[in-house]
This record gives sequence, structure tokens and C-alpha cells, in this order.
Amino acid sequence: RPRQAVDHALRAAQLDPANTERWLMATDLSLRAGDLRAALYATERLCAANPKDIAQHVRLHLLGLAAGDAAAAARGAEVSGFRAAVPENPTLDDLFAVLE
Repeated sequence: RPRQAVDHALRAAQLDPANTERWLMATDLSLRAGDLRAALYATERLCAANPKDIAQHVRLHLLGLAAGDAAAAARGAEVSGFRAAVPENPTLDDLFAVLE
């Protein structure tokens, strides 16, 4: 049954890709089912739907590491993603300059 829940959640999210709640549910159900690939997919779509959500970028990074997907982990940790989340913060601009 957990696999069916994941499949249904992913289909629902794909019908309305801008709906972050659906992607979040798909991510959570995928994790509960032990499906890191599906969780990674849903989290990437969640980040695309809401690029200002830093918590989801961190989640993407951690899921990428857990799944052994270095490219996904790097995408989650990209400074550009964090910069998009806080575009006008002079203090963080200094930090980002060092990280870039």
C-alpha cells in the first residue's frame, strides 16, 4: 500500500506542479515508503515550485547525499538557490560572495 500512496501523490502533484503542498506530501510519503528516488524527484519539483524555500533546498541536498546522487546534492547546496531565497540581504551577500 505505501507504493500506491506514493504513486497517487506523485500523480496528483504532476497534475498541479505549482502546488507545493502536493510535492511536499509526495516527498513525505516517498520517504515513509523508503523510496529515496521518488522523494528526491518530488523534492526537486518542490524546489522548482518554490525556489525561495531554503528548507527544501537543504532537504534536496541531504536526500541527494542519502541517495548517492552527487548532482542532486550539489543542486540542493547551490548558493544560487539560497540567493534566490533571500535576494536582498546585504549581510548574506557577503557570505555568498565568499562561498561562490
